[in-house]
Amino acid sequence: MNRECEPAAVRAQAPWRKATANSVGYRLRVRGVCLVATLAALSTPAAAQERLTLAAAIEKARTANPAARGATEAEAEAGMRLRQARGARLPRIDFVEGVQRGNLPVYVFGSLLSQRRFTEADFATLNHPAALTNHRAAVTVEQTLFSSEIETGVRSARRATPPPRPCWRTSSRSPTAPGVASG
Repeated sequence: MNRECEPAAVRAQAPWRKATANSVGYRLRVRGVCLVATLAALSTPAAAQERLTLAAAIEKARTANPAARGATEAEAEAGMRLRQARGARLPRIDFVEGVQRGNLPVYVFGSLLSQRRFTEADFATLNHPAALTNHRAAVTVEQTLFSSEIETGVRSARRATPPPRPCWRTSSRSPTAPGVASG
């Protein structure tokens, strides 16, 4: 409201109208005080808060940053793919076991014959044999001597694996590039 339009009696009775809750200046001052109080509260360290070292800050950034975590996971995945590709060169060992039981003449005759246990006495019961339980176990070992598929897989996995990270050491001397003399 324009003060010139107010009656003189109202202006004299209400000098506080300069900063009422509806005025823009009053609201800006309240917001400024709240902002300063909030910044002051946030800028003071808590009593239980410990100082953050550079190494701790780097580790915290590595674990909290989604891009850094994704890069670390991709690196681990590439390492596992290389390990899997190299594993194809290892020997393969299979163990198979089976149990069968039957009294069919063909089954009994074939089982006894393959185990070299068929005798002349078995001819008497050839058409009506007693039930036979057949246990079989087999161990096979397989070693690939050369396979271009395995070698191609290992090569491509090795190319996809990033190079190892450099190990930074702290020393009193400053690091120099190879072949550059330090002063």
